[in-house]
Amino acid sequence: MDAKLIEVTVAFLAPYLPSLLKFGEKAVEGAAEKLGGDAWERAKLIWAKILPKKNCSPDLSRAISDAATMPNDSDALGALRFQLKKLSASDSVWAAELEKLIKDNNIPKLVIAHAKGDRSVAVAGDVYNSPISTGDNP
Repeated sequence: MDAKLIEVTVAFLAPYLPSLLKFGEKAVEGAAEKLGGDAWERAKLIWAKILPKKNCSPDLSRAISDAATMPNDSDALGALRFQLKKLSASDSVWAAELEKLIKDNNIPKLVIAHAKGDRSVAVAGDVYNSPISTGDNP
């Protein structure tokens, strides 16, 4: 699985990780669905593929826990990307199955960018030759 696909997968799963770690609890299910019903269903599919590996790898388990605790921390997300990269390199069959699942569910198209704060700009994807205005200059 290539690095870009791993990056997109981690970005997609990050907001769902706290709920996915507690999946099965009724309150969690309802709260997670509010994040986006269709996206939540897709996150559960991806999680079902990752979960067995999490249970077998202390390093992956720790990276997932850290990313769930700090979903906006680039270092925590980087550690999770690194663990998935290592796992993909060591288990090519699993990696191919996960890649197919990710592509079949259009995960790369579901990554959402959030802007926080006054005059913030969020971009999910690439922007070329486009002025971005924060409202400071008319």
